[in-house]
Amino acid sequence: MLTGKAKEDFEKWYVTQIKRHLNRGLLINGTYLEFFYKMPSTIKDSFYIGFFDTTDIEIQIVYKSFWGELEDRAAKFISQIIYPNYINQFEGRTRNEARTKAIEKACEIYNEKTK
Repeated sequence: MLTGKAKEDFEKWYVTQIKRHLNRGLLINGTYLEFFYKMPSTIKDSFYIGFFDTTDIEIQIVYKSFWGELEDRAAKFISQIIYPNYINQFEGRTRNEARTKAIEKACEIYNEKTK
């Protein structure tokens, strides 16, 4: 999901975090990054959000519901990126969809910021 400098810096950050918090002997076959990329996307996304928190790019996910004209209940998930001089929202039908859109945009912002 991440590309460019964001992916490179995330991988360094992730390996440092894992080494700090886990026993180095946990991974017998493979590397920390091989292990990471085999994780379910929801777990990977939490690490991505943690990484972006350290770069002052904040990602929030909120649930909003509303009543339509015929009192049909509708709901949507909103992800929001907060970064100095930048706030944007992305809608998704599911929490995962909204979160993915926000992480992709955070990656773009990070790559632009680190050029």
